Amino acid sequence: MEPSRVPATTLFSSSSILLTQEQFAKLLIKLLMPTSFTNIQGIALKTIPSATKIKIKHILESLYGFLVERVQTLNMKGKKKKRGGILFAKPDYKKAYVTLKTPLSIDMNLFSLKMVEDARKRMNKKNVSSVVEDEEEEEVLA
Repeated sequence: MEPSRVPATTLFSSSSILLTQEQFAKLLIKLLMPTSFTNIQGIALKTIPSATKIKIKHILESLYGFLVERVQTLNMKGKKKKRGGILFAKPDYKKAYVTLKTPLSIDMNLFSLKMVEDARKRMNKKNVSSVVEDEEEEEVLA
């Protein structure tokens, strides 16, 4: 008898869970901003409602290399707003609080908000000035 083979599309396997590439890609995880960027003991995540604690833990450990101690989850209802008699609702989501075994530090200058704002201002200024220069050239030619 030939031993059973795991499909080539399998990314993570364990005795309790088997994730394929499709399942792995569908599990969306969004990091909620921490209050401080040094000595982080736990992180908060926003994900889809069908995500389980085990899946969240395996993804954080295999993709990002975190050592996860504990995962706590909350099912959250999406906010509902009424505009002009029509009810709009944001989708439901799951919030996960992850406790890490080892503290984590993030470099604050990695994506500095000031650097992003300066780059955005430069781009806007460059676009406006080029339009003004083009208009001035047309006036001179006329």
